[in-house]
Amino acid sequence: MKKHTSGRPAGNNKNIKHDLLISAIKLFADNDFNAVSLKDIAKYCNTTSAMVHYYFGSKENLIKNIAEDFSNKLKQGQKDGLINKNLHPNLVYPYIVSNVFICMHAFDFLLDDKNNDNQIKHIKSFILKGIENE
Repeated sequence: MKKHTSGRPAGNNKNIKHDLLISAIKLFADNDFNAVSLKDIAKYCNTTSAMVHYYFGSKENLIKNIAEDFSNKLKQGQKDGLINKNLHPNLVYPYIVSNVFICMHAFDFLLDDKNNDNQIKHIKSFILKGIENE
């Protein structure tokens, strides 16, 4: 029997932490936040909940990691001149979550079109262009 050693749990994917973050984002976008468990995220990513706990410890820490990663990417985009420098990177993620995803799920009954592609197109347009006519 092989003796267990401390450290990172064994896994086949070297980018498992990134894959877990992406899986969580996809599940949170498609489901109510409270309905998604760490076990669901692990299953979606073809790993165990122990791996999710190893990297994040809790759902709250996972969300914090998503927000920090998003903020860092926005900051880099601002440095590269690709993103509006007037935006505060730490406020963009909570704004998107509170004004887009929560509203989308809360008012899902109002949507005649249940096509996910149309919802994604709407969200991208809203985030990137707002409601102002070009």
